[in-house]
Amino acid sequence: MIVSVIGGTPELAARDRAALSAPDRLLTDSLAEGLVRFDAAGQIEPGIAERWIVTDNGMSYIFRLRRAQWADGAPVRAAEVVALLRRQTSATSGNPLAPYLSAITGIVEMTPEVIEVELSRPRPDLLKLFAQPEMALVRARPRAGAGPFRSRTLGDDAILLTPAPDPDRDPDDDGPAPEDNVRLRGERAATAILRFVERSSDMVTGGTLSDWPLVQAAGAGPANVRIDPAAGLAGLAVARRTGFLADP
Repeated sequence: MIVSVIGGTPELAARDRAALSAPDRLLTDSLAEGLVRFDAAGQIEPGIAERWIVTDNGMSYIFRLRRAQWADGAPVRAAEVVALLRRQTSATSGNPLAPYLSAITGIVEMTPEVIEVELSRPRPDLLKLFAQPEMALVRARPRAGAGPFRSRTLGDDAILLTPAPDPDRDPDDDGPAPEDNVRLRGERAATAILRFVERSSDMVTGGTLSDWPLVQAAGAGPANVRIDPAAGLAGLAVARRTGFLADP
């Protein structure tokens, strides 16, 4: 599968996640899942955590980690996951989601495979926040995640994404097929749209309203166009907590 994402060259999220571009979000979501992630229908599914329970009337979330490996083959353990989550949820992290995670009072390791997230008040949307690319678990050295894909750079400035090895895979299973690989390329909107119209790629993502004239000019079939629902209140995204919106 060949995917073009509108923007610059995709990069894995660094420690400062104040402004992830569309290419960065897509690559980070591919290489470094969080405790949970979104499936193709936008529903919550397991990520690093294979299952979880909610206790104390929504004041505690207990996650059991699955058998997973970082890109260098090291096993994923609760202690490292806890350290990463504490950094990402701190008020000084630069993470744009940190203000929405202020209800978290503690993240603790219960066993090498189990962690608990303690809250001061219930947050029914906590799993949706944890599924965002800004909450992906990325090691600092070497900077890498635990999947669901691994990456390598190709000669044409594209990135080849291959499914990460499954530690629980049946030895008799041949593993992922070549068609499970994804060739990812970040490029200008005009180039990406033209490539799709000429059937040189399977998908284009990351466009905005400003790219709409290019879609019409290129003659992309209406059946091939998907528009995400507007984010924010009536399509208006609240960008800061100061000014007139700070006063109820």
